[in-house]
Order: sequence, then C-alpha cells, then structure tokens
Amino acid sequence: MNLTWQRDEQPVWDADKARVIGGAPEGAFVIPFHEGDALPGEWFVARAGDRVVGHITSAVYSPAKARVIALAYVQRDQAEIGNAMALAGGDAAVADGFC
Repeated sequence: MNLTWQRDEQPVWDADKARVIGGAPEGAFVIPFHEGDALPGEWFVARAGDRVVGHITSAVYSPAKARVIALAYVQRDQAEIGNAMALAGGDAAVADGFC
C-alpha cells in the first residue's frame, strides 16, 4: 500500500501519536507528553488513505547518499521493506539500513 506524508502544521500529542509511537515496547522511549501538548520541531504524518499510520520525527541531508534520509515511526503492518511512500512530490521506500 502506498503511503502519503503531510506536514503537521501544529504538532500536538494526540491519540494517533500515542497509538503509533506510544505502541513501542515498554521502556523504549520516555514520552513526557499528555493529550494536547505542543511538540517541538517539525512533524510529518503518514496516511494510508484516511488512516494515520506513522510519523516522521527527524530528517537530514546525507552527503554520502546525496539525498535526504529520515527516521519515521510507522505501524508494523506498514513497515515492510520496500513499501512505497510519496513525500512532497518525491518517492521513497521503507529501507532495511543506511548503507
């Protein structure tokens, strides 16, 4: 299934983030946010149709890859290697490593 990514204009901790990110194994993250708390930085939301299935939490330009790479949390059913994504008119895919 193809995913689309959209910028979260005013990111706040909400039920979708709690479901996707908060579903990590116990102790994997310290999540000091409560419903409605403003979040720092830029966030992008991943959608499969109308359903929120993930969030990009950081992105950076990689000189070695000559492109932007990003860290995203997506639901397990969307995390298959090679799963296609579209972001800002470009293409991307779930990868199994950086090399």
